[in-house]
Amino acid sequence: MPTQIGLISLGCAKNLIDSEIMLGHLQAEGMTLVPDPELADALIINTCSFIDVAKDESVGTIIEAVNARQKDPAREKQKIIVAGCLSQRFQKDLPGLLPEVDAFIGLDQITDVASIVRKTLTRDLEDDGSLDTVTEKSRYIPDYTTPRFRLTPKHMAYIKIAEGCNHTCSFCIIPKIRGQHRSRTEESIVKEAQGLIAQGVKEINLISQDTTYFGMDRWQGLGNRPNPTSGVNSEKGESLASLLRALNAIEGDFWIRLLYTHPAHWSDELIQTIAECPKVARYVDIPLQHISDHMLKEMNRKTDGQYIRDFPAFRSAPPSSLGSPVKPTPITRNSWSSSRPSNLNAVASSNIPRKKERAPTKRTIISTTPPRKNAIASFPRPSMQSPSMSTNTSSTRSSASSSKKKESPARCGTHLTSTAASSCPSTQKWANSTMLP
Repeated sequence: MPTQIGLISLGCAKNLIDSEIMLGHLQAEGMTLVPDPELADALIINTCSFIDVAKDESVGTIIEAVNARQKDPAREKQKIIVAGCLSQRFQKDLPGLLPEVDAFIGLDQITDVASIVRKTLTRDLEDDGSLDTVTEKSRYIPDYTTPRFRLTPKHMAYIKIAEGCNHTCSFCIIPKIRGQHRSRTEESIVKEAQGLIAQGVKEINLISQDTTYFGMDRWQGLGNRPNPTSGVNSEKGESLASLLRALNAIEGDFWIRLLYTHPAHWSDELIQTIAECPKVARYVDIPLQHISDHMLKEMNRKTDGQYIRDFPAFRSAPPSSLGSPVKPTPITRNSWSSSRPSNLNAVASSNIPRKKERAPTKRTIISTTPPRKNAIASFPRPSMQSPSMSTNTSSTRSSASSSKKKESPARCGTHLTSTAASSCPSTQKWANSTMLP
């Protein structure tokens, strides 16, 4: 009987691609992917650790799986494997803090997942301890030949055009987790896009930690090396602009969506390229972060308030060249929820609200068992309740939702000392640990 694998994927779209790559390699090795964790011989949890809430969710998911295995005799031999950013970020501490986990996979080991699963299945946790395969620095980037099982709807797909980040924003841990920026080649990305379009994909979403930095890490020659504010420039080598032009030239009925851009790298060439490429959606994702000079300096964002107000990307091309039939409409706090202007000039309005209501965190269990075409089933995150809190979960939630003052996110210690997690031997270790600030 083939080995049965379950996978829980947490975090962002970039992490979802890592999950897709792991599933692709597992399928290629003849392993069966099951929809329910309790049916799996090995359960892989692909974690996130970007912010406190993400770390909290990842740790809670791991402990929940450990507790479920302890309580269910049918899962006694099940192996639990932790992958992703949590494993990479806390590689030296996790084996000691979570001894119930059978193996840890780093970001560079996702293509070796099948062999790691096989090794784990033959090991005894009590005698051999956890299998730790995490390497110190992440250097891996995918290619168009990388096996991958897509978990997105049939009409859309993500393409990771680069990995890592060279920015040193004071609030961000990504460079320490995923390493320095590493761009794929333009040829590799175009070939992957061609394959996806042939499969019927209509929306190509370009993602990385900083899509506007694409190609800059490979610029060569005197005076061509990029700095933290270098603009997109195809004269120095491959760039996001040249990539968009190459993707736009692919035959077929599809569009391209640009995500995760950095405001410091926008240039006249990039905005003109978007204006001239009909297959590039009139939509961009730009984390401006703040408008205050003081805050931007503290965040080490390499931009200031005046730069944001006069953002060059939206002032470089006339509205007519953007091809939008919609007249630019200023965005106000009252109109934001009901009006979403499609013209880039409108999106550049300085009175965009600073806060949006955040959707509830969800956990995704991934299944690729036929005949289900949509292999994603979601369920809400469990409440994180400490012993000092009321045992009436519903009343606690009601009072929390009725409060006008937003509560701070639950910390890992709060979750790990809850009654729901108290049966796990690792609970007290995590609660007393200062590893997760």
